[in-house]
Amino acid sequence: METHTLELGQLIKAADRCRDLGAPNANNLRALIGDPDLDLEAALWPDLAEPRGVAVAIVKGADLFVAPSKSRRSRKRAGAFWLRDEAHFNALTDEVAKLVEQATTVRGEFLPIGDDVAFEAVPNTHNAEEFYVTKGGVRIARRGRPGTREAKRWIPLIPSYAVRDIDYGQIESFTALTCSSSQMDPYTNRSGVGRRGRCGQSSYRAGRL
Repeated sequence: METHTLELGQLIKAADRCRDLGAPNANNLRALIGDPDLDLEAALWPDLAEPRGVAVAIVKGADLFVAPSKSRRSRKRAGAFWLRDEAHFNALTDEVAKLVEQATTVRGEFLPIGDDVAFEAVPNTHNAEEFYVTKGGVRIARRGRPGTREAKRWIPLIPSYAVRDIDYGQIESFTALTCSSSQMDPYTNRSGVGRRGRCGQSSYRAGRL
């Protein structure tokens, strides 16, 4: 099985290439996360308390780093952008969450799986065309589209969440990775990553789909 790692320097270079475009707004960020040809997207901001003075939030693709992949080795398509600080990231996340709620005009059938987490099948479980994971009724992730690079993955709808499969019919949701080591590899070195306390922390596990 393949274990994914990510070099901070690569993300910095990617973000620098986009610096002239400025920070994305909420609509731009939703489009980036929803791009089926993009495997990973990261937000960076200056933070002198972190190694190399840069903090990183993985807004798409955190599921690729929490456990080894069973898929064939492939080159990951990654992007990054600069923000002012963590408050900027939090504000942008809140704006995206509002857009997700506003865009949710058709609801499906819910399958509660514990606490305030549920699967949502649209239009229903017998004729499902789309699957979502919801928290408190808000969609936080969607099932990847078949035939694309995101197939068999849960794609975040809100940057602060990530969801991955842990077994047949079971999922694990967690807050998106925020880390800043020079070699980011949360699966093999969790103790050395997640300096901001969000790396791979499980907030929910279980459920049958």
